[in-house]
Amino acid sequence: MGLSPVRQKSWIAPVSIAIAGVLLSSLAFWMAKEADDERVRTILELRSEWRARDLEAKIRLAGNAVENIAIAMTVADSLDPDQFTRLATRASRGLDHVNSLQWAPRIPRDQIPALEQRARSLGLKDFQVFDVTPDFQRTSLSDRPEYFPVLFDERPHGERRVLGLALGKYEGRRIPMERARDEGAPVATLPVRPVGPAAGELVYLLFWPVYDTTDVPEAVDDRRAHLRGYAIGNYNLAALITAAMPNTPELIESLHFSIAKEHQENAAESASVVYSLATKRAEVRSEGTALPAQPAVRLTRDFNVFGQHWDLTFDYPAPAVASLRSSSPWVWLLAGLSLTAVLVLYLWRETGRTRAIEALVHARTAELRHTSEQLHQAQKMEAIGNLTGGMAHDFNNLLSVVIGNLDLLQDRVKSDPEAMALSESALQASMRGAELTRQLLAFARRQPLAPSVVDLNELVAGMTRLLERILEENIEVVLNTGQDVWPVLIDPAQLSAAIANLATNARDAMPKGGRLTIETKNAHLDADYVALNPEVDAGDYVLLEVSDTGTGMSPETLSQVFEPFFTTKEVGRGTGLGLSMVFGFVKQSKGHIKIYSELGHGTIVRLYLPRGAQRPVAAAAAAEAMPAYAANESILVVEDDGEVRRIVTKQIAELGYTVIEAQNPKEALALLKDPQVRIDLLFTDLVMPGGMNGHELARAAIAERPGLRALFTSGYSDSSLRGDERLREDEHFLSKPYRKQDLARKLEQIFSQ
Repeated sequence: MGLSPVRQKSWIAPVSIAIAGVLLSSLAFWMAKEADDERVRTILELRSEWRARDLEAKIRLAGNAVENIAIAMTVADSLDPDQFTRLATRASRGLDHVNSLQWAPRIPRDQIPALEQRARSLGLKDFQVFDVTPDFQRTSLSDRPEYFPVLFDERPHGERRVLGLALGKYEGRRIPMERARDEGAPVATLPVRPVGPAAGELVYLLFWPVYDTTDVPEAVDDRRAHLRGYAIGNYNLAALITAAMPNTPELIESLHFSIAKEHQENAAESASVVYSLATKRAEVRSEGTALPAQPAVRLTRDFNVFGQHWDLTFDYPAPAVASLRSSSPWVWLLAGLSLTAVLVLYLWRETGRTRAIEALVHARTAELRHTSEQLHQAQKMEAIGNLTGGMAHDFNNLLSVVIGNLDLLQDRVKSDPEAMALSESALQASMRGAELTRQLLAFARRQPLAPSVVDLNELVAGMTRLLERILEENIEVVLNTGQDVWPVLIDPAQLSAAIANLATNARDAMPKGGRLTIETKNAHLDADYVALNPEVDAGDYVLLEVSDTGTGMSPETLSQVFEPFFTTKEVGRGTGLGLSMVFGFVKQSKGHIKIYSELGHGTIVRLYLPRGAQRPVAAAAAAEAMPAYAANESILVVEDDGEVRRIVTKQIAELGYTVIEAQNPKEALALLKDPQVRIDLLFTDLVMPGGMNGHELARAAIAERPGLRALFTSGYSDSSLRGDERLREDEHFLSKPYRKQDLARKLEQIFSQ
């Protein structure tokens, strides 16, 4: 008896579904595995790039400590061991990988006894200059025309071991020293063994040349003749590498470093180093030793720093790569045999997630490349914005005209919603244009930071004591610390370096002496300020202001101050990275920086640092409300810029006051001497051409009309004006640019007193 047609065909559906399920599941498994492989590859690419840039940034950060020593030794005639210890302790604060900071003066052979006697008089008992053998055993001096013995050796960890060691006997240290001397720039060695019988892990030496002149000589022969010695940084290579890793994912790869000189004309020096994950030690591989067998994934990165070229090889073994893989393809393969539809949804989700990860990785990698090139391409865009910021005082006048006209326009179109919206859009656009510089500087240098809650007054006081020794004797350092200044959340070492950079720039701007003023106070950036500065968030900040009475900068120079490698100094006197590094540090710390300068009137740099303990800030009620003061007074406006004068007089007239205008002090005095002209208030710019400034005009006006009120304005803040332009506490001041409502409130305040 045969099977019925229904029984005969009942297997077709199950078999068809099974076949279709197997095929679809197999296809889904293959696609998921490909997507997972791509995801793992992008993760490894990101890890390698991240590690390379963190290591580069850590090496550059470590160089700051040596630079501080070099600056101090350049300007100091002599230091005793205690002074050097305090200097080195501050310079190496937060850098656990610093073995020591040293000073090695240049000493001719016939002056060795005098140096030894001087060192002993400083309290360095049994100080004696010596050489070492190739296996680091102490020996007597070899015959050389000059020596570089270690006079000071401050070690944060361990005892001093190399006082008196004459550096430069062997090529490993001599060639980098000679190259640093001739180039006038810091140069690092290859990984070397430390000196001493118990030579431990490899060290990395950085030689920073110091000359007996403040400026680096231009010619090579002059550099050789005027070399004073070397500031030296001795770094634990394994600790340096380890310090670069905390901000990156957990290590799962082997790290191989091939380090060679960027230029090979002096010698074919190079070193291949492997960093062991198990021992956390860096060891030199034998010459000619090849890399291990090809791992599951091998990626390479490279960078140049302090005259050395680093080639990094990242080996990811199969178990490490497998640990990153997802088990979902197998799970979904099994689930897909019965749930094909669910498998398809999974693939869609996995594909979308993989694409999102890939997009994120590409974006992060592109950003890291920008920072690794030392603000190369990104700073081209940044320089365009700086041209706008560099217009300084003239730009403030222009901005006053634009905003003032728009304020007046809004008063006239309040009944027209469409026109009001258009004028508001134009007003917001003009205010955003004023801050184009900071928007274009969003891609500043990025580096690993160690933020902590810092007492800014205490840090500045400590820095001031150091700066008094670094700066010239004819420069007065004035410290004005505010009362109850909030703590700041900042990296103290980087902030100290930023202050040192600003002080160095100020010193160079005051060749004949002057005054360096450092002020601290609490600051609140409200919605109005944020509208003009969209890259900063409203809230509480702590203001650190560094100002000088130096030569100032022209608009052309000011437009490029944050551009990397831009400098007004002669060739060889500076790298041009100081202000760009300050800018990058402040931005990365979620702070804000402003700089203002004009030829003959000094420079002001304002750093708005994030408050350590944030608290909610109540919104200001009716901040834009216009004063209701019934004005009937007469105001004399003195402004040399015609456009600014026109808009200011119009604003004052619309506030209900009688306005009389003059374009210079001469015209103003003529009006003041006319008894038929009623004048209740003198509103004058402080900085004007023609030989008479605003203060001098006000004194002459009050002598002519006793009891006359005065209101001053300027593109500078009242705390940064110099000499006869500085304001007393009882004088009224309105900083440019200002809004109409700001002017109204100030006038009401004056006339209501």
